[in-house]
Amino acid sequence: MKGYLLCTAIAIVAFQLTVFSQNELVIEVTTDNNSEETQWVLSDNFNATIQTSNSFADLTTYRDTIQLASEQCYYWTLYDTYGDGLSGGFTPGSYIVYFNGTLITQSSTANFGDSISVYNLGTACNSNDISIQNIDMLTYISKEATPISALVLNMGVAPITSLELFYSVGDFTSESKVVNGLSIPVGAFESISYPVAHDFNTAGDYTVILTITKINGSTNSFTANNTASMNVTVVDGIVKKNMVEMFTSAYCPPCPEANAVVDNTLSLNKGTYTLTKYLGNDGAFADLKYIPGNKYMMSDFYNANGFPSLFVNGISKDPKVFTPIAYEDYLGVVSDIKLTVSGYLRGDSIFSTVKILPMKTMDELFYLRGIAVQTLCHFDLEDGYEYFHPAYGFLPSPEGIEIQKLTLGEEQTFNFSGNIKDYPLEEGSLQDLILNFYIQKGNREIVQSENVKLSYIEVQPEFTYNINNEATNVDTSGLMVLINSNRTLFNMEGREITKIQDHLVLKQGTVTGTSVPFSATINSESTQITLTPTYGWNTNTKYFVLSKNFTTLDGQSIPKDTLVFTTLPYIGISDRSNNLILVYPNPAVNNITISSEKGSAVEILSVTGQIIEELTNSNGTLVHDISNYPNAMYFVKIETRFGQQVEKFLKQ
Repeated sequence: MKGYLLCTAIAIVAFQLTVFSQNELVIEVTTDNNSEETQWVLSDNFNATIQTSNSFADLTTYRDTIQLASEQCYYWTLYDTYGDGLSGGFTPGSYIVYFNGTLITQSSTANFGDSISVYNLGTACNSNDISIQNIDMLTYISKEATPISALVLNMGVAPITSLELFYSVGDFTSESKVVNGLSIPVGAFESISYPVAHDFNTAGDYTVILTITKINGSTNSFTANNTASMNVTVVDGIVKKNMVEMFTSAYCPPCPEANAVVDNTLSLNKGTYTLTKYLGNDGAFADLKYIPGNKYMMSDFYNANGFPSLFVNGISKDPKVFTPIAYEDYLGVVSDIKLTVSGYLRGDSIFSTVKILPMKTMDELFYLRGIAVQTLCHFDLEDGYEYFHPAYGFLPSPEGIEIQKLTLGEEQTFNFSGNIKDYPLEEGSLQDLILNFYIQKGNREIVQSENVKLSYIEVQPEFTYNINNEATNVDTSGLMVLINSNRTLFNMEGREITKIQDHLVLKQGTVTGTSVPFSATINSESTQITLTPTYGWNTNTKYFVLSKNFTTLDGQSIPKDTLVFTTLPYIGISDRSNNLILVYPNPAVNNITISSEKGSAVEILSVTGQIIEELTNSNGTLVHDISNYPNAMYFVKIETRFGQQVEKFLKQ
């Protein structure tokens, strides 16, 4: 929790006016109310630390003057452990950097996140310079084709668009290849890979070395930071990716300490796990914009109840002692199953494909389960601090898919889709969705897991209307207006629609004419609306249906729309045969017989829709005298408990 101070004056550490000398770097930092979170580091282009400063007082200005070596290039990084830059409290901080008396940069915003860096400090900086920070591979890898990757930093003065590189593994050295199509800004980190994966076909220990020889087509004159290496172990099989499940709460006292231990352990072992965080059943979901029906299921299943709990591969662990040393036992463990996951978001739908390839035959019961995970940041107005809400939903369901047997070499493929309405997602947050799938043996042990960040394909929302025969002149017989949306509909606050009548207007005559009472429903997917007037449609009448105040989950407002149509001057005829309702004989001379449900309301109408007579079929069979009717076509409208039906007869 952040501690905030009220309107405190800034203290200034006294310093004398400085006359800048050659290769002189001046760094000035003014702290915020949380100075214990602040630290800065000056490094050279070998990534060696030259100077660091981390002992600060709140609301104080510090100025450091550093003499730089003329043959080196440097960069300076300012860190904030909480992740809100120098914006903590009610008085923000700032920073300024000078080199040889020239202003290099100053803070444009106090909240720069967890760090901000300034590059190309010094007189020996090259126009093209890149630093390989580390080989971006796991320590334990499977015996299969694996990309040779590295995290690089652009330390030059221009964007990097291409790199030439080669690698070696043991006694093997690759040929140099060019990676084109890059766009690495100055001061940016990016993971790059050799274009062809290396086939690790033999288990054992290897040293991987990656070297960059050219930047943007030119040889880099400073090559000392263009090579990096690491030792890897190739296991004889598929490495198990560990499924880590955390149960936490925004309010429980033991949680912050326990979560910090787990987060630190996982940050040192990236790529070795899939992570799912849950909230306990403590009401912390209250401010989510959409709440799924199964929001407490996993918490109740593990009996976590909002307190810090940890499960690794389905086995309970104490989160307070889950240190990097304790996690080493889970690294390099071989699984008998290869699991691959792909997926994407399109509009309102999640699509994913899961493939399971067994390394041996296992005649046991397994379950395939999927979880869509999103971490949402919220601000507690009452207590004045930020906290994170992990949100989740299940694919295809919390129970998962039961798999009776896995056979060596027989790949099984599963395709899933779900509507984002079933997940507690928030407006504008769809890009942050992670999809985790895992295979569980029996009811607890997890034998393999995999995760993928879903890419989002935007789909513009739009309405389509369907009115009976889609004609301008509309038959009123059984007419219902259907409004279909290609996107799940929410109200303007991003919440589920509970009263669809607030989003529709029905007028007759003109768009500003008389309001018509109506009833409307929206389907369970919130994609189709059905509208009918309370007292029926009038013939030969113009109607206006107006839609308003709709939005989608990713914050796109649907423009107001209007449907205009005119009903026919007569009521339509149903030619459907129905054994329960009969009008005969047809043609008729003196009498017609109407057979229908007892108590049915009967109307006889002219072809223009004029009501000739209103009757009640009290006994179920009504014989009615039509001898005085002029010879013409007539309609019989019969209203029962099951709806209306219109029949026709000819009087001769």
